[in-house]
Amino acid sequence: MIVTIQKSLWNRGHAEGGTVLRNDGTRCILGWIAKAYGVPDALIWGRGFITNIPGWLPDWLTGSDVSANNLNRGLSLANDELIDDQEIIDRCTDLLKDYGVVFRLVD
Repeated sequence: MIVTIQKSLWNRGHAEGGTVLRNDGTRCILGWIAKAYGVPDALIWGRGFITNIPGWLPDWLTGSDVSANNLNRGLSLANDELIDDQEIIDRCTDLLKDYGVVFRLVD
């Protein structure tokens, strides 16, 4: 699964509101994952997390195994404003590569 993140709409390092999809159309990294899996925006708008959306996401993403730990580490990275955007993309891809997830950043 390729998760394409549009840089201008990436809500990175701005945790205020704590939502996956904000009113201004920006998404945190979870919002981009949900979009890649075809989750309708109406199901993620205003949510703080995406693991409780049945029927849309793969088991590895909604389960409580090691993938959840990797996802949480990726989220911590994604909100670290001291790390370059591309480095975050590379690190998050590395964390989730065993699940076939590759992140791609576009302008």
